[in-house]
Amino acid sequence: MSERVVIDAYERAQVYFRGRMQAADAEDMAGAFILAFIPHVDRIDSPEHYTGRMLRNMLVRYWRERGRRPVLVEGMESLASHAAQDGLQAAISDEDVSLLAFAREALEREDSRTQQAVAIWMHEDLTQAEIASILGLTSTAVRMRICRYKKRVRESYAG
Repeated sequence: MSERVVIDAYERAQVYFRGRMQAADAEDMAGAFILAFIPHVDRIDSPEHYTGRMLRNMLVRYWRERGRRPVLVEGMESLASHAAQDGLQAAISDEDVSLLAFAREALEREDSRTQQAVAIWMHEDLTQAEIASILGLTSTAVRMRICRYKKRVRESYAG
């Protein structure tokens, strides 16, 4: 029985993480999940419940360590429904979804260099110096573009 439970849990982890992060990270997370899951497999009463809770906790920890929350480029409105399905209500609120949509709309009003810098900063795990070399700017210029954009979004959203 425990072998089937482990296989089911691993398949569920692959599907769960694949829809929420880049493929390489998803595979790493699924592997880390199964390594953490196996020692407890014989002691758990409800594998489905335990697996779901463990996956949710790992995903929240993953995004917390990265210093940002998941962002969907398309279908921003579905973020709340995914969060509700996964039990992430505490991590992602309706206000967060509206702020993300607001930030995306604000980004569309920025100049192309700022759009590129912010998009790379939000979706890739690169330093400002790496972003600067990609865009042919100084790291100070990248930092200032990102800081000004964040400030404009905060001020516009609050006001």
